[in-house]
Amino acid sequence: MIVARGQITISVTKDGQYPVQEFAKSTSSTVAPTSGWVKTPPACSTTEYLWMRTGVVIPPATSPASWATVRIGAINGATGEQGEKGEIGLPGSLLRPRGEWKANTNYVNNTQYRDTIIYNGNTYSCRADHNSGSSFDVTKWTLFNDFVNVATQLLVAQNATIDILGTSGLFVGNLSKTQGWLITGGSIKHNVTGLELTVDGKLSLPATGAILVGNKTFITDGKIVTDFIDVKTLEVEKLKGATGTFKSLQGTKLVNNKEVVMCEIGFSPTEGKMYFEGDMQHQGTYKDPVKGERSFRFYTADLWCRGQFGHYQMTSLLFNSASTSDFFAHIYNYGTDTTYHKYAQAGQPIDCIFLEGSGNYVLYVCDSPRRKFLTVVNASGYPKRVMMVYQDSRTDTIEPYRFKIFVTAETNTSKPNPSSTVNLHALQ
Repeated sequence: MIVARGQITISVTKDGQYPVQEFAKSTSSTVAPTSGWVKTPPACSTTEYLWMRTGVVIPPATSPASWATVRIGAINGATGEQGEKGEIGLPGSLLRPRGEWKANTNYVNNTQYRDTIIYNGNTYSCRADHNSGSSFDVTKWTLFNDFVNVATQLLVAQNATIDILGTSGLFVGNLSKTQGWLITGGSIKHNVTGLELTVDGKLSLPATGAILVGNKTFITDGKIVTDFIDVKTLEVEKLKGATGTFKSLQGTKLVNNKEVVMCEIGFSPTEGKMYFEGDMQHQGTYKDPVKGERSFRFYTADLWCRGQFGHYQMTSLLFNSASTSDFFAHIYNYGTDTTYHKYAQAGQPIDCIFLEGSGNYVLYVCDSPRRKFLTVVNASGYPKRVMMVYQDSRTDTIEPYRFKIFVTAETNTSKPNPSSTVNLHALQ
């Protein structure tokens, strides 16, 4: 139904109410039946009475609020006299345009709707409820071509252009206008959800609106909530999710206005493998709540490598001095090198320390966890000393051009230890 707003005047309106009647049979002539009511009169035996009840349905209800019941048949009753003409009935069913006739479709002519269709250029109205079957049955239809109804409440037309002059809009919805579409100023807007097809051809949703695709919510509250998105290229600022499937993940950069792949993680489901292309760097600090900070670790049950495993050469520190001062090698801690303090590079803990120069100085090993192998090489022609037990200042001497391997022990705290010097175990 199309309801126009503006200069069109409606003088008579109906609220869509319609009468209904039902029939039932009973062996009692004084007490109406409480069940068994049907739309058409049932056949009665010689011991049964026929009853009828009537009522008025007021939408949106689908059944009367009350019934008036009367017995209309008696056992072996004689035919009654012709009754008086009744009052004019309430408005009948609404015409419901169904478009072109379709096969195997249910069409109705009941107290609520009377369907109309178009077939071979003619307009027909339905005579009785039926299923159309595979071919058009003219006995089920009444030719409707001569009917002309140009009014504010109903318009049935074929290939028509409707222009409501002087009005501000059209409302398409239920009679009470509690739910429907308002066509105004070139836009179409739903008066409940706020969904709007704007005048410039855009689909607009309110903050709480939703779009369904395949009876599933696709967009709601400004978010896409679908189970699956099939796109060729997806560009997002931030991707957050729990699980997903990928063919590859690429790191790219623009070179001469062309996107170049610099590194890539590939996934091969047929082989059950992941492929890494490009340098891999794994570093950082894990803050253990019990044991304190440590470097991040790489865990694996088995490791297969081609070529030389590990780094090309041991990471090392070099001291070269002619003095007898103390020198401090910081194995894991990072800092700025000085004459007496040398530090590891970020992510490169020290494996080997070279001692050069003519001085018989003392090397202190600092900032190292326990149980780490450490090689100290005397690369000079003069003896060098290594602090073994910090608390009693006991050292071990490495002769010229010799080396020793140590295993780090605990960090002594029995006396001031500002450089976190660790004790050492020497391999014999």
